[in-house]
Amino acid sequence: MKLLLKIGAVLLVSILLISYIYVVSFMGSQESESSNNGNNGGTNDNNGNNSNNNSNNSNDNNNNQDFTHIVLVEEAAATWCSNCPVVADVLHKEYNSSGKPDFYYVSMVEDKNTKAHNYMYNDYNIAGFPTVFIDGGYRVIMGTSDFEKNFNEKLSEAKNRQTPKIILSLKTKWNESRKELTATVNIENKETTTYSGNLKVYVTEIKSQWPNWNGDPYHFAFLDYAIDENIEIQNDKNQTITKTWDADNAGYSGVYQENLWIVATVFNQKSTKEYSDPPQNEHQFNAYYADATTATRVTEGSLPPSIGISYPKCGMSYIFGKEKKRLFTGELLFSKEKIKILKAQIQFYLGNPEPINKLYGEGLKSAICANIFGKITIKTNVQADAGVEKVEFIIKGRLGQVNETVYKEPYEFTWDTFAFGRYTIVVNLYDKEGKTSTDSIDVIAFINLKGRFSS
Repeated sequence: MKLLLKIGAVLLVSILLISYIYVVSFMGSQESESSNNGNNGGTNDNNGNNSNNNSNNSNDNNNNQDFTHIVLVEEAAATWCSNCPVVADVLHKEYNSSGKPDFYYVSMVEDKNTKAHNYMYNDYNIAGFPTVFIDGGYRVIMGTSDFEKNFNEKLSEAKNRQTPKIILSLKTKWNESRKELTATVNIENKETTTYSGNLKVYVTEIKSQWPNWNGDPYHFAFLDYAIDENIEIQNDKNQTITKTWDADNAGYSGVYQENLWIVATVFNQKSTKEYSDPPQNEHQFNAYYADATTATRVTEGSLPPSIGISYPKCGMSYIFGKEKKRLFTGELLFSKEKIKILKAQIQFYLGNPEPINKLYGEGLKSAICANIFGKITIKTNVQADAGVEKVEFIIKGRLGQVNETVYKEPYEFTWDTFAFGRYTIVVNLYDKEGKTSTDSIDVIAFINLKGRFSS
């Protein structure tokens, strides 16, 4: 009996000892997991995924903050800009070159978005397109000459600059039935003095509904601000701001939640004189440097389809299918302003200046985008993760309308029927999930005149 009691006591002690070791081990693992919640950064993939919302700063176990600066890049672009695809391609490649991004970028497509247009002209006093503003104008690149090299050099300078100790986190929630996005931003000031600045939360599309000059979609294209307000935070304090963005009221009822990418940035209230046209330095603006930036995708899922007209292009003439730079728009140019535009067009035609200046851009944004003489094959760039159901070609003019539906590659259509005057070419893409995308271009066309008048 005594032997059994001794064995039972030994077993009881062993069970208690094992339980204690398990509890200690479990508690240790829980503490390690919690300490990673404040870590900086996150990984990204081609769809803009970010695995950690708090991507601006990291904390270690000794309460010493390692403030890793994430850079904000704002790309001034336009659908009519022939040089902008060069910049867009480099930015997208560099952003996706590593699993942990060191910058987030927003494409400000000025001819498709009034707020983007006003921001570029009023805040940055932009001189031409394309132009890239790094960290609110801390560094500026105008044009495409050696762009990739210049971008990496200036990005490195921005990454390594001294910035205030600001911790920025972002959370988003989407209400599909109401088409509403709720954004919550927490800003923590780890400085020894009060921090004052401006918080901007950009609502962007991962794959834009607006194609560039080559017919490919822009990425992270700005739609609207979810938040745009001044902040003032005392030292060692934090401020939380929550706002709801209504897609319907903003004019974007057709957005897809899985295509939304949100960027939050805090700009310093202190201004510095910078120039939007280096090295000429003739267009001065007040730069408010970006001190903290983070971003997140609203929800996972397949991206919507996209379609862009790659041929014909804005600013070009087509003579029996051959592409040439267009000098005249097909409209009378009697006003003083239109004469200025014509002069700018002549400069562009002669290859000077680069990038396209804003006067030439105004000329391209006029009613007529391209001139067509003789039959032409309308070509498109199509992207559809879910697969293509069909592509519709609709050509509308005063003298009639042409309709054609294409169900397989290549998604193009040869326009060879009679045309005389102004037309709008519209292409509509339908994917196999029922999602759609569209693009259009206004042209002056003279096609098959001999056949029409000889009959």
